[in-house]
Formats: sequence, structure tokens, C-alpha cells
Amino acid sequence: ATVRAAQSPIVAPDTFLAFAADNVEVDSATDTVTLTGGANLDLLPRMPGKSARALQLHAERAVVFLATGTLAKLKKGTTEIDASSVTGIYLEGDVDATDFQYTVRAKRAYYDLQMNRATLVEGVLRTQDRKGMPIVARAKELRQYSQDEWQADKLVVSTSEFFEPHLSIGLERATITRTWQDEPEASPGVAAAGGGGAGMGG
Repeated sequence: ATVRAAQSPIVAPDTFLAFAADNVEVDSATDTVTLTGGANLDLLPRMPGKSARALQLHAERAVVFLATGTLAKLKKGTTEIDASSVTGIYLEGDVDATDFQYTVRAKRAYYDLQMNRATLVEGVLRTQDRKGMPIVARAKELRQYSQDEWQADKLVVSTSEFFEPHLSIGLERATITRTWQDEPEASPGVAAAGGGGAGMGG
């Protein structure tokens, strides 16, 4: 039997953000940090677990938006910020995001940490079903609402990494969610449904 995973936030509570790039510009007037020349951002839970996964973000450029007054309180030269002070993260150019259950590539992405949602433009999501078969979902816009829930319109789902797979399923609208086997050691799986009841599952 399977059960739907609990709706954990995209970024786990009690998490900190570590960042690095070739060029880092800090603007205390607007409470933003701009990263160019290869942006690397790690959202790391202090107590990691199944529902508290790390999130790694990479892009050519990124802007981190912070709550008012955050930078004024930080020590000069710091590269770590408590995630509760981060309101949003914008990334563009070869965006790559992974929590080691899902991997997504996109042209642009915005993570709204206050509203607990992310939008990825021209996104390609890669994961596996319960049997270990790869699942690749492509859409002009992917929307994430929790660690384990994605939605998209005009989605193409296949089991191939190729841009034009031999076999695929086209869906007008779909939700991709992670389900867990009730056995403690069972691996997770993914189910997608949409387009008048079409679906893919493990």
C-alpha cells in the first residue's frame, strides 16, 4: 500500500543559507545579495531527515532577497544567513536545483520562501518511480508547492532523457506528487495525473 507524503515546506524549518560566487555584491539599503559568475546556494537544515532535506541551487546569476534589516545585523564578510530571513531567491541562466530526490533544470527560477512556492521557467524535472524507473517531466512552467508536490500546464512526461523521446504522455494539466510505500525501508515513488484522468505511476 502507499500513502501520500505529508506536505513538507520546500525549505525545511531551522535551515540556513550558505552561498558563494565569483562576484558577490551586498546591498544593505535593499537587503539583497547579488551573485554573478557562477552562483552556488545551499539551503541546509540543521537537523536533516526525510522531511528536512537540503536544497542545492546553482545558476549563472542569482539574487537573494532578505527581510528588512537583515544585512545590517550580519557581520561583514559572512556567507551564511538564517533561512527565516530569506524572503525569496531569483536565479537565471542554466538553473539547476536538487534536493537529491528531485533534480530540476530551468532557464529561470524564483523561490518565494514566504509563500512556500517556486516557479521554474522551461523546466525539466527528473526523478524516479518506486521501481527505480526514471521519470522526466518537461513544461514551459513548473510550479512547486511543497517538497513533494509539483504542478504544470501542457506537461510532457516520459522515461527518457532525450529532448524528443520515442514515447511520451502529453497532459494539459498535471500534478506530480511523491508517495511512500508503507514499509519503512521502501523507496519513494511518484504519481502524476491530469488531462482527463491520464496518469503515470510506479
